[in-house]
Amino acid sequence: MKLVLAVIFVFLTFSAADVDGDVQCGNNKFCRVGFRPFKYSQKVRNDFQLLRVKAQELEILSTNRILGIRSDADLSTLISWQSELCRDDTVGFVLDKNVSEYRVSCVWTGSSQLGQCRAVPPKYMAEVYSFIEEDEWEEKLQKVRNAIGCDTSAAVNFQEFVEIKPPKTNGAHGASIRKSGGKTNTTAIRYVKRHRTLSEFVICNDRCVQGGIGYSASLVIILALAISFFKNCIQVE
Repeated sequence: MKLVLAVIFVFLTFSAADVDGDVQCGNNKFCRVGFRPFKYSQKVRNDFQLLRVKAQELEILSTNRILGIRSDADLSTLISWQSELCRDDTVGFVLDKNVSEYRVSCVWTGSSQLGQCRAVPPKYMAEVYSFIEEDEWEEKLQKVRNAIGCDTSAAVNFQEFVEIKPPKTNGAHGASIRKSGGKTNTTAIRYVKRHRTLSEFVICNDRCVQGGIGYSASLVIILALAISFFKNCIQVE
């Protein structure tokens, strides 16, 4: 029994080391809470920088400003980013100015608990949990969606979207790129509301899952249960 418990202890210890102190933010997702992804420029962009750059490129494209010469493949990729960002209800800070001090937190909306790692203003790092009311968060999301070319003319439900594909025009479909007169135009993807759900924005910096029990505490509980099980339920001859 001692050997079995020793193996369990070693396994849990290495499991804790693997996450390197990061905060669990959903199944198999860990966030580097407190990390400043925009503090320094890098030759290879991290995920947070890439998301922001794509949103900025979409903002330029949606206002018909010069974006530079791009291949059809690049434009197709950018439209795929638009589709993803228009559906994402956690990107309200992605186009904020002066983000060098923004820090990573685990965030989600409403009761979905589908946590995402997102960079948020540093003022939200002082508390374990912070909340942004539904109306305030919806306003921020609408600004981002307007900026990147989402069709926000209809009320948008944070949790469930229905994609409305426009009719065919000169052989072009939904979110395809149409080139005419030397200009590149995009057809925005439209989403309409099915039903209203409360969707406040939650920012979490620790104990975000497992009923508020931290990752290390969970490992201790598992180890204690294992010891209790082998002590009381397994008879060693």
